[in-house]
Amino acid sequence: MGKSCTEFQDARPKDSQAAESYVVLSEISKACPGCKTRLDKYEGCDHVTCTVCMLQWCWKCFALYTGARGIFEWGDHAHETHCSFHPNHPEYEETEQIMPEEEEERVPSAQEAMTAVAGMTALLTIACLGITGIIALAA
Repeated sequence: MGKSCTEFQDARPKDSQAAESYVVLSEISKACPGCKTRLDKYEGCDHVTCTVCMLQWCWKCFALYTGARGIFEWGDHAHETHCSFHPNHPEYEETEQIMPEEEEERVPSAQEAMTAVAGMTALLTIACLGITGIIALAA
């Protein structure tokens, strides 16, 4: 069974190497906007599909691909204006957003994805700079 937030914070190592580890972890991982599971991306495009709830989102700005205001409906205008995929961004290069054929029939909305993982607890083992810990992530 996982620890409470307070128990986890109290158990965290207080030395500088541990602090550096947590900074690095926060820089290399992001929380899924649907189920809040922390994910890391080390290669590939910025169109991310969560491995837990299957929600599709932009790694750079967290814009969703599905739904009425998603990228599949609105195109690149659905990205946040600070994102390099938004048409008003100085680094913008037009790309074609094509929904994969196997997903055309039924893509869950963000609400459906969050409902699907409600109550689910995932354990994430973190090993970075020699520090290992377990964090319980709940939807």
